Amino acid sequence: AEEGGDPPKKAPARDLSKCRLFLGNLPHGTTSERVEAHVRAIGLGKDFDKVEHMPGKRFGFVLFNNFEGTVKAKKRLEDEAFDGTRLNVEYAQGGANQLAASASPAGPTTKGADARPPAMPMAAIPRMSAGGGGG
Repeated sequence: AEEGGDPPKKAPARDLSKCRLFLGNLPHGTTSERVEAHVRAIGLGKDFDKVEHMPGKRFGFVLFNNFEGTVKAKKRLEDEAFDGTRLNVEYAQGGANQLAASASPAGPTTKGADARPPAMPMAAIPRMSAGGGGG
């Protein structure tokens, strides 16, 4: 039996999960523009794509155009201080909605220098009922 007609295949999309770096421990008051300037100043402008950062947050994400550039950037960002601060640099483990989820009232809070957003969206985590425990 023949399967239903599949839509025509498009050119493969860039796999952002392999081209995103999580940057933690950003200094207070950091802006996307300052992160981008730092990335370019340490010689990563060739492979750089964009910065994802919300004002007031001490973490963000940097996207690169290819995996090789991402690997090189991780090493360089770990070695170079940003405004006198050593960054926590990791390969990002979630989708692009991590930053948006962290800004929602129900999203996680970021306390401490190593606070990171969860690997899965909050909506995917089963909620426990808030039933009373008697007394």
